[in-house]
Amino acid sequence: MRKGLVVAAALALACFLLPGAGGAAKSKPVYAGTCGLPSATPLWMDFGWPDFSSVFGRSGVIVSASSGDFGAQMRAAGADTVYWDMYLNKRVGQPSAPADPSTIVDKANKLYDYAAQQMGCATPVVIENELFGASLATPWSETNATYRQNVLTFLRQLAARGAFPMLLVNSTPYTGGDAAAWWQQVAQVSDLVRETYVPATLLYPKGPIVANRILRTAYRTAVEQLTSIGIPPQRVGLIVTMSTTVGFGGRNGLQPASAWLDVVKWQALSLREVAAETGISPTAASDAASAASASSIA
Repeated sequence: MRKGLVVAAALALACFLLPGAGGAAKSKPVYAGTCGLPSATPLWMDFGWPDFSSVFGRSGVIVSASSGDFGAQMRAAGADTVYWDMYLNKRVGQPSAPADPSTIVDKANKLYDYAAQQMGCATPVVIENELFGASLATPWSETNATYRQNVLTFLRQLAARGAFPMLLVNSTPYTGGDAAAWWQQVAQVSDLVRETYVPATLLYPKGPIVANRILRTAYRTAVEQLTSIGIPPQRVGLIVTMSTTVGFGGRNGLQPASAWLDVVKWQALSLREVAAETGISPTAASDAASAASASSIA
């Protein structure tokens, strides 16, 4: 997830997603009811920007925030907050250049202390952006094996301190061979949230029936990639981008604004249906550049 995008941001649509009727048996997420979050499943979480404080600052909205006063301002306005860590790579390294494993626990402790302070809560949800090289097949290179162990150690330490991590996954996860065990170990301490971005310019010409089929298929596939190896659905989430950035999911320059708002509505409806079917817990939504009203995104 890139900063100019979101579960970055301002969602013109909704607050949190209420439980749907029927579908898969639902278990509440492990963090339900903590730090003021609703005791419900699934939950909508929106990446917020201070520019959109008037949109997010209200009861029923869950906003992800990082440093500064924004999180406290949103809570004062009635919203709930979770912590967004934009730079996991600065803490654990990358597949070709992992961080020194001896530094990982200390880095996790420092992040936990900071996130807890920023969220005003000892058990914060911490969204980690993001896993690199999710599609790499085993056997892994020595550097990637170290990187993956760093990620696992980092998430375990956050959880041990009382946080509830969510790891964003931006590409199709390779779950064959020894990789399956790694994903399963991560899911013991962290949610896995699949980034699933379908460009609006592809969807809108299809019309509402076909476009929603495309979205539901994409979302179901993203969930099944993880649940098919035994990861509980309440440990799986979806994130979509509602960014205006050209060339990366989201609006991609779609005009007029009313067409873009139609696609945003289709995304929300398809997410709601797939969440009800599968029993997943978090549904995160994207980008601040998406807009609070038709006039602001024209």
